[in-house]
Amino acid sequence: MAFNHSVELIESTSSNKEFYVLTTNISYVRPKIINKPLSDTSYIGINGATFRPNENGYFYPPEDGCGISWNKNGTDNHILNYSKKYVFEGNTPLNRGTIYIYQDDRGALKQRAGCMRTMTVDGILNRFPDMDIVAIIGGGSLSLDKTESQWEDIVHEEDFYATIGPIQNTTAFINFPIERTGLGYKYSNITGITTAYLVISNGNATLKELRNFFKDDLECDNAIHLDGSDCSGMQYKDANNNDAITYIPDRGNESERYIWNMIQVINVN
Repeated sequence: MAFNHSVELIESTSSNKEFYVLTTNISYVRPKIINKPLSDTSYIGINGATFRPNENGYFYPPEDGCGISWNKNGTDNHILNYSKKYVFEGNTPLNRGTIYIYQDDRGALKQRAGCMRTMTVDGILNRFPDMDIVAIIGGGSLSLDKTESQWEDIVHEEDFYATIGPIQNTTAFINFPIERTGLGYKYSNITGITTAYLVISNGNATLKELRNFFKDDLECDNAIHLDGSDCSGMQYKDANNNDAITYIPDRGNESERYIWNMIQVINVN
């Protein structure tokens, strides 16, 4: 049976951390709002962006998403890089790292990808009015084309932080070791293929280690980080295991944690 994706466990050359890497063509990558545990579905892919959890905890459907999840002609889209409640309360949504997928006859399967910081879907659609954009996925910038110092400033601007006592600290967010998730892509001028890499860490890693993995080991053009910690999860099919779906990592009942959206690999045979 043919599969349109593969999964490999790769050790980073710049750290001793390992990362599960689901590789596919960018044309098969789409965001999907699921409002349930990834392990309760038969979908292939990884968890998506951050979200507002249910007030009763992570084992109930989330209240809202905090990242763009948009498909052309889709009927269930979230167009902001923050929650609807945050905007309803009078706040301005944030410019955050966002990957867009678009039609391009030069690309294999006729789709390619780009990355920019935006508040809303319209920020991308209005910037590229002549581009046929088919999907937009929000997260947080990894800014592979910037210096590390520039990237750290961007993480602060995007309002990602860890709470240390009463202090909200971006540096702590970058360097705190938890399970990490991200999405990157790389275009080949030789083959015309845009390869997508859906990545989760095997155990704890810092955001800086995730960024270095996308940059140095996968040599991506750009990438974004998605939700992390116990929300990190991946499902895939193994060509050597018939139609069985493998969920990783195995963390007991935490695999039953509800997530808001996922990054799905579609058209799996």
